[in-house]
Amino acid sequence: MEAKQKNWQIQHPNYILSYNNQVKEPNIEQIAFYYTIYYLSNGTAEILLDNKKQLIDNQGFIFISPNKSYTITKFYGQRLVIKLKPELINELANSLGMDYKVGEIFFLKQIVKESLDLESLCEKIVQEAGLKQIGYQLMLTSLIKQITIILLRNHLGVRQNPHLELSRFGLVDRRLRRAIEYIHANYHQEIVLSEIADAAFLSEYHFAHLFKKITGLTPNNYLIAVRLEQAKKLLAETDESIANVSLAVGYTSQSHFTKVFRNFTGLTPAKYRESLIT
Repeated sequence: MEAKQKNWQIQHPNYILSYNNQVKEPNIEQIAFYYTIYYLSNGTAEILLDNKKQLIDNQGFIFISPNKSYTITKFYGQRLVIKLKPELINELANSLGMDYKVGEIFFLKQIVKESLDLESLCEKIVQEAGLKQIGYQLMLTSLIKQITIILLRNHLGVRQNPHLELSRFGLVDRRLRRAIEYIHANYHQEIVLSEIADAAFLSEYHFAHLFKKITGLTPNNYLIAVRLEQAKKLLAETDESIANVSLAVGYTSQSHFTKVFRNFTGLTPAKYRESLIT
């Protein structure tokens, strides 16, 4: 992997790819909405998952299942981030004759020190995205499919979870389903804790405690994460101004939106848009 390669991001309906060279991850608790893979080509990274700090270095992988909160507390080096939509995992699993509809699909391990097959495919992704030769988009989709198959073979498991049920936004804890659906449906408006708690038929205190216990995030940080995920999509897929994107995701103040976006991503909305290649 070239040491001087520029940062880039690629948006696709089924996956999101990004590459960063010598970037410090914001030390802020975040949530994964996708099956997320961090591949560290070289350098070191420290991540906080399930209240445990774990360290990876050259050619190491971090796997994060959807709806898992995490904090990358230290990072230095070159990394590729792959975000796979749950629908892609399910569709491919079904096409291979694997019944993954019976429970929760999750990563068996959060840290993998070495995986030569995945490493080779990740290096090819960085090469294809960096060179952008004719047909590179098709090559990337093919490489992502190969990675997904390897994950299904070796790194993903399925388990019954009586607390989970299917919502419009994927598998969620049934005790929080109404609240999560309320957040996703109303993130573009000004909403307060009492409204979200009411949607779950709980008092504010008990709701906030339960939400933090189950998701690892406060309801407010989850709301921020949903808003920023939608903002990223608008920045990538539309030509809307930063001011309009800010309003569309529930921020009446563009300066406040920019501050929050930078705190959680390390980039301003404008810099984020500049980094995209589609």
